Amino acid sequence: MTHVDKSSPSGRHLRYFCHTCSAIHCTLPLHSLDDCPVQVELFQNNILDPRDARLTQHLTREDFDYWLRQLPHDKSPGDDELTYELWQEAPAEMKDALYQVVNQVVQNGKMPTLWEGALTTLIPKKVGEEKILESIRPICLMNTAAKIVTSVWAKRHSNSLEQQSVLEGSQEGFRPDRSTR
Repeated sequence: MTHVDKSSPSGRHLRYFCHTCSAIHCTLPLHSLDDCPVQVELFQNNILDPRDARLTQHLTREDFDYWLRQLPHDKSPGDDELTYELWQEAPAEMKDALYQVVNQVVQNGKMPTLWEGALTTLIPKKVGEEKILESIRPICLMNTAAKIVTSVWAKRHSNSLEQQSVLEGSQEGFRPDRSTR
């Protein structure tokens, strides 16, 4: 379920699940984000233009089916509780409906309201250290349909940045055919 805070400028607020008290909270204060670290020139030269055809082009059914087959197993879903395995094993009609919506979102850049937001849950790194802040890591649980869309966008952005040689040569992490070791 998506919760909307109408008093927030963005219409959204932070929610997190506490394993200690087993409750969902939304009481963390919101802070403004720092300025974007990406150089302004990249936006001015339309290198990262969200309307770029490379980012918004039609997703073929073959590509969509490939994305579905590549989804990892045993991953936690978001509020909708729909797992990747469910999408992979879904009846053809359900996959067709998802394909149509994913394609529409990829092309127009607008997520359905129910896909927006995420649930942040805190996971202890070691058993017995649940109350030590340094021993807790957050994970963000998004609806799996939204994760499919964001993975398509991420792949397309990555390809676009590589094609335009935007990234520094020394940038190794999260790039195809490169290693940080």
